[in-house]
Amino acid sequence: MLFKPGNFREKIIIAFLLSSFFMVAAPLRVRVHSVSISGAEKEWKEYPYLAAGNLLEFPADEGRHDDAQMEWWYFNLHLTGKKTGKSYGLWAGYYFTYNTRFIAFADNTNGTFTSEIMPGVMSAEKGRQGLEYKGKYFPDEWYQIEGKPFTYILKVYFKDIEVDLSMDLRKPPLILNNNGLIHLNPAEFTYYYSLSNMKVEGTIKVEDRVEEVEGIGWEDHQWGNFSLQAISMGIGHEWFSIQVDTEDGRNPIEMVFYQIFTPEYKIIAPIFSLINAEHSLFSTKEFTIERLAYWESPEGEYYSNKWRIIEDVNQIDLIITPYEDNQLLYPPFFPPFREGPCYVEGKIKGKLYKGTAYAEAFKRYKPPLIEIKFPNGGEDLTGKVKVSWLRSEDEAMSLRYSLYYSQDGGKTFIPLAFDITEREFIWDTSSVPDGDKYLIKVSASTPDNLLSGSDTSDKVFTIKK
Repeated sequence: MLFKPGNFREKIIIAFLLSSFFMVAAPLRVRVHSVSISGAEKEWKEYPYLAAGNLLEFPADEGRHDDAQMEWWYFNLHLTGKKTGKSYGLWAGYYFTYNTRFIAFADNTNGTFTSEIMPGVMSAEKGRQGLEYKGKYFPDEWYQIEGKPFTYILKVYFKDIEVDLSMDLRKPPLILNNNGLIHLNPAEFTYYYSLSNMKVEGTIKVEDRVEEVEGIGWEDHQWGNFSLQAISMGIGHEWFSIQVDTEDGRNPIEMVFYQIFTPEYKIIAPIFSLINAEHSLFSTKEFTIERLAYWESPEGEYYSNKWRIIEDVNQIDLIITPYEDNQLLYPPFFPPFREGPCYVEGKIKGKLYKGTAYAEAFKRYKPPLIEIKFPNGGEDLTGKVKVSWLRSEDEAMSLRYSLYYSQDGGKTFIPLAFDITEREFIWDTSSVPDGDKYLIKVSASTPDNLLSGSDTSDKVFTIKK
């Protein structure tokens, strides 16, 4: 059963969280557009920074925007203990407009995951990165170091975890849509950039244990003028950030992409943006996400749990696998969503790449519904016939079909075909005996067989030579 918000406050909170993805979901004006940015750090790592072809200026746009109707900052970090080699993931979203922090910490080595969603009091500087959040613990601080462009200090406190890190950007900003501006309609718009490759160093304290860590970080910053809408919970999204490199460490590539779904399970407004090792930007809406595995939550909901991203222009073919199945957060007014660290491997332009990712998924899945279209009973068949069927129109689900037939009215079924991807199959009925008690059965399943469904002809049909 879909969650239905019961009062105005719940609707507004739901609209706020999900509208973040509608806000950046405007289709790109062109299919592919590339802007080159110099690879020499001395040509970009200084303020003010304004790359050719984009509308954002740094550090001015790192700070708050008083004229923005909506604004937030987001980070995710992949950290490794310098002495222990333990792997950690940390992310947080600071929703400035709503004075609320979402945060989660993953100990990938021990397989633990803890999270919290907490309102507080936020302040942000204008003209530079300088964010403070005051909740139930010590204040979080996230600010740009004076005199060091694109270099930051991050201090985070929640539960029994304390984080004290420095973050140093190693690439120019990844500007979504290549110019940083996305028009939703003639009256509404948003700005969006990512700092996609930050060197991270510092300490984390878990309970009474302090550990020096290092790793890679990612920041998103979005703001704009748009109206909140009461968005149906039938709409979900899946979002990914990826940081990969070749084994020699000379070809770092970062990318961000996501898809949004309508209540009818149609994919709308897909966006894919990338910055390569030469610091060139690339954006397109032509890419594919294959869901390779799913996971059932303790509440009985299904989420995608392993993904394959394919983008043809850059010859990208990567597999994204979460460190743990259960990476759920539990907001108070709408169903749980997943947000957690993943590892990545695959190929880009024929070269082997490995790295890290964060996956966010509000979308939940249901077992597929199958309905046989033909033959469904009462037909007289001869020779080659087209067996066809319908399925629930969830475009995000990758399904494989198996066909069976029965000669005895359903008492037994005989395999006919496997691993079919289309919703039709040509059956040469001359290969089976004549009879008047035939049935067709179609089974559908996800690649991991966790979600499945089937249908059988409503009535028997006849086959004659």
